[in-house]
Amino acid sequence: MIWLDTNQDGLIDYKEFCSKFTNTWNKEAENFIRERARVKLDELNYMMSNHMHGAANGFHMFDNKTGVLAYSDFCSLITALYKAAFKEPPTYQVMKDIYDSIDVRRDGRIDYNEWRSAFRIQTAVKVSEEE
Repeated sequence: MIWLDTNQDGLIDYKEFCSKFTNTWNKEAENFIRERARVKLDELNYMMSNHMHGAANGFHMFDNKTGVLAYSDFCSLITALYKAAFKEPPTYQVMKDIYDSIDVRRDGRIDYNEWRSAFRIQTAVKVSEEE
């Protein structure tokens, strides 16, 4: 509580309260959410490798042949993945944070390029050998 009471008068006034929770808190919260999403992405990548033969297959199993994952498709994928791993799926807020971290265009859908970028999927390139 002392860190809130900047003038140390024993009271926390509105200005003191807001100054501590607007800039600092927002940055700390953003960093926390970003780091939590990154950790979960690593965990998902590992789980998809083990249970879905990779992140690319995971995407295509749940995109309904549209080339994009809506939030409901993403939740189905995550739920199925955690069920296959005998784990409890993340909470709604964690799933939403992960989804938002992948949806870099912020259009409410995850396309394959966003997915590929999030999971660092390499596209196979066929190279012909010249003799």
